[in-house]
Amino acid sequence: MGIYAPRNRMSLNCSVPSKVHFNFFWGWDTAFQALGANFFNSTLAMEYLYTQFEGMKDNGMLCHMMDDSLATVSNITQPPVQFYAIDAIYEKTQNKTFLKDMYGYSERYMEWFFEDRDTNGNGLLEYLAPDESGWDDSPRFVIGDPGYIGSVRVCVDAVDLNAIVSEYMRYLGLWARELGYADESESWAEKSKELSARIDELMWNESEKAWFDLDEGKQINILTPAIWHPCFTTENETRAREVIEKHLLNEKEFFGKHPIPTVAYNSEYYNQEGSGHYWRGQIWLVTSYSALKALEQYGYENEAKELMERTLDMMEGKGGIYENYDALTGGVGWGSDGNTPSCFQFGWSSTFVLKMLCE
Repeated sequence: MGIYAPRNRMSLNCSVPSKVHFNFFWGWDTAFQALGANFFNSTLAMEYLYTQFEGMKDNGMLCHMMDDSLATVSNITQPPVQFYAIDAIYEKTQNKTFLKDMYGYSERYMEWFFEDRDTNGNGLLEYLAPDESGWDDSPRFVIGDPGYIGSVRVCVDAVDLNAIVSEYMRYLGLWARELGYADESESWAEKSKELSARIDELMWNESEKAWFDLDEGKQINILTPAIWHPCFTTENETRAREVIEKHLLNEKEFFGKHPIPTVAYNSEYYNQEGSGHYWRGQIWLVTSYSALKALEQYGYENEAKELMERTLDMMEGKGGIYENYDALTGGVGWGSDGNTPSCFQFGWSSTFVLKMLCE
């Protein structure tokens, strides 16, 4: 439903999250929609990514919004999740031309992050604004009412961003080896390990048993699904299991009746008045899926199966797939304005349903 055929300066197909509500090619949405399209049409999935990367700035930046002129509509980025789709597409197609092209684009994108998103020089990458995270009004970045000046944290060393970039670089190492770039393969693998070690060094909180964002070097001790993102990159299995067992599987925090909320149920930052609007508690499939994959990676198979079944049960019987869900009731969540239901037949939500059902 979100597909655009070539128009204006587009030479290939691409997909928007929703033609009614979100009529742009968004940073991480496009990648997740390519991941979903790959289940039924890998050529279409490749076209989504080629279109997105055709809009890359000369300095290697991908902006978080792009229109059909391939012009950027914003001056911020979004989480660099393209590698998930790239690797899935290559695994299915074994198309080395595609992999080589995506390797080149991705190499420039990762280099841009380190040139432009470590303003304090501490070796960790930052979101310069809440919308760069994709988590919009999350209490990780927004203090109080987001409408007031001074209520927004900027230049936050973000735990999910650093874990995602570490994982991206690890995949770049794997692709480089596949493409015969032995030296580059070793370099990317080493960079990935270095960033992962930096996350463990500066972001781990031993008493809380979780990884947290940093604001001017001080940890932001707010419980959100971001706290387990380093599970995918850390070499410290003990820490990964501690955050899973103390937090992810804690019914008072995340594993309650309708998992997984974007702020812990019992957190003072959960938006009780607004039913968790927007990223202040509502369930988004991307963060629920991250919980599922963390459980699977560390062998919590029964818990992973339970999470998947409960998530799909919550979504069933609503006439379609929505942008987000109310973590307190299991009903349809609220859209970005807080007054209308969340977006219907939402692209990436459909992707994660497909991944739960088909993998």
